[in-house]
Amino acid sequence: MSSTSSINTVSNSGNKNYIAGLASGMDTESMVQSMLSGTQSKIDKQTGLKQQLEWKQDIYRSLITKINTFSDKYFSYYGSGDTNLMSSSLYNTMTGVSSSSNIKVTSVSGNAVSSMKIDSIDRLATACTVKTAGNVTGTPVGSGADLRQFTNGSTYSFSATLDGVNRTITFTAGANDTDTLKNINQALYRNFGTAVGVKYTPASGSNSGTMELVQLDAAGNPTSNSVDSSRRVIIQSSGDADTVKNLGFGTGFSNKLDYGTSLKNMNFANKPQGGRYEFEINGVSIKGLTDNSTLSDVISAINNSDAGVKVSYSSAADKFIMESTSTGAISNITMKQTYGTLLTSMFGVEATGVQSSLFSKELTGSTAIGLDEVRRVLNSGNDEKLVFQVDGKDVEITLEGKTGNSKYETSQSVLDAINSQLDRKFGTEAVRFTTRENPAVPGTDMVVLTSAEHRVGFTADNLTKGFAASLGFGAGDNLLSGSDPVGLRGKITVKGTAGDVTIDLNRSIDSLVQKLNAVAGVSASFQDGRLNITGTSGPLEIKAGTDSTGTDSEGKKSLKALFGSENISLVQTARTVQSNVVSPRPNSGSIQITSPDGTLQVIDLSGSNADTEIVNAIQAASGASVTFSNGKLEISGGGGSVSISGMDDATDQYIKDLFGTSVYTYDPKMTAQITAGQNAKITVDGITMERNTNTFELDGITMELTGTTGAGDPPILEFPQIVIEK
Repeated sequence: MSSTSSINTVSNSGNKNYIAGLASGMDTESMVQSMLSGTQSKIDKQTGLKQQLEWKQDIYRSLITKINTFSDKYFSYYGSGDTNLMSSSLYNTMTGVSSSSNIKVTSVSGNAVSSMKIDSIDRLATACTVKTAGNVTGTPVGSGADLRQFTNGSTYSFSATLDGVNRTITFTAGANDTDTLKNINQALYRNFGTAVGVKYTPASGSNSGTMELVQLDAAGNPTSNSVDSSRRVIIQSSGDADTVKNLGFGTGFSNKLDYGTSLKNMNFANKPQGGRYEFEINGVSIKGLTDNSTLSDVISAINNSDAGVKVSYSSAADKFIMESTSTGAISNITMKQTYGTLLTSMFGVEATGVQSSLFSKELTGSTAIGLDEVRRVLNSGNDEKLVFQVDGKDVEITLEGKTGNSKYETSQSVLDAINSQLDRKFGTEAVRFTTRENPAVPGTDMVVLTSAEHRVGFTADNLTKGFAASLGFGAGDNLLSGSDPVGLRGKITVKGTAGDVTIDLNRSIDSLVQKLNAVAGVSASFQDGRLNITGTSGPLEIKAGTDSTGTDSEGKKSLKALFGSENISLVQTARTVQSNVVSPRPNSGSIQITSPDGTLQVIDLSGSNADTEIVNAIQAASGASVTFSNGKLEISGGGGSVSISGMDDATDQYIKDLFGTSVYTYDPKMTAQITAGQNAKITVDGITMERNTNTFELDGITMELTGTTGAGDPPILEFPQIVIEK
């Protein structure tokens, strides 16, 4: 037997100085480390000594800093006078201690009085509040229900939430409306018991009807009782949105107002009209709200404005509550509507006009070929941007360059990325880029920019900063001019002070404005792409004209497109307020009547003509019709607001017995309950004084009033004491 062996060697023909032993198995690395171990030990020792020295330096620096800080605070004029032991002001530092929980002392200056006696706290400062007079929500009824749209034997589902508990309601359509309705209620009964069901009422002469949220009986059948107003029910889509639509509900429909639901789907007792809402609170204009805005949008717009108020919705009371952010008699809330009736729905504020949706056109580029070049640049990893204007302000959309599997596959994917950013900025589909075939060049596409809510377009500067020019866009915006046609069909009837006037919409915008202005009691204008209509005297009513069927269906559609509803009715009704009966009234003390300009008239109730003086004072302040008989005060109409309040405990209670609040404000243009703000009232060392806040400074003592004192309560003593802060 023969054997074969080989020896592997490592060499370099260009360099004969290689290390022997690589092929012999010798551990040369260990040999080298062993020879250098002494040197490494010395290096490690010095490194350790260096680290110790650095640690000592850090400790010394920290100690020096603390010593200097202590010195600056307590022994140097660099420090505050409140801590400097070398400053005489330190020894003037005082604190106050109250003998009552009704006063909190927040600070005492060095020159404060040595003692103070507060005889009584008669009243705390309060803010002006406005509260909805009745319930905000109406009967929970949806319209346009069409059960014929459900196919016999098919299964459908929607989402229902009861007091925060969500369930998916699945039902099978029956052979007729009755069977379908029964199946829906049985599904609701299995999930929520008798708490919630639906009741369908067909409309006369129509295939659709109304659907009401009701309570069920013990067998799961609908009753005539609406859902308990103390419960919150929300109906939403679950999969197919048409299911909720065919039941007559918009998605998010509720028997209560919901912060995330759009105004057009909200169950208001007095549904907002106009589609666009602009109003003033305390002279501050609030704009930009539409029927697509949510309740959260409305509250944020008001609370984040400079109006000096905070508004909230109480689902338990089913009321809106607005409160001034300031307190005292100087706090006030005034409201005025410019367009739409949102504040009418919230607080009963008189409405005077409406503003239309935008008269707009499409903006088209000459070609979509530029999108291919944009996609090529993006897929090479480079960013691209599109610059255009929305409502007069530049908007820049930056698209991130991508490579590999995340590339933009098609030109449409580029537009999708643009629209995704626009949806986040302005709301879903409020501003949109799309493509369609270019009629001028068959077989090719062009890019289209549309918006029914915003003025959009391009400036010459925009076209040089992004890729808009490569898509064929030019400078300009989407607003129609007055010479353009209205673009709507049908007729509308406008109620004027001299009678009804019917107007054919087949005309130019300028011509429509002229026709509207020819109606007595109506003022119209066309500005910034919108039609503005107000009633100059009396109510403003607009409805569809009539044809052979009795109603112009095209006119209804046109009004819906313009104002979000098929008719506009801004009826101004004279407000009448009746007080409770309080008899006999007090024969001592005084009440005060305050005009909008602050003019004050005091009525002495001990006088023989006090009743007549009260009537005359209210009439003079507000212009209202006033009667006072058998212990009941009635106020009606007028042109100005008036506040009525007592001037002592007895008359405060009298006004409260009459109106439910000790300071009552009547406003002929607002049905809401208004409570005027009042000053804090305090007696100090025998002197009665008022302050418009509960926190104020008096004789060097800053105090906060937290409660009132009762008759016979001992006086509150304030004792400033000298203290040294340690």
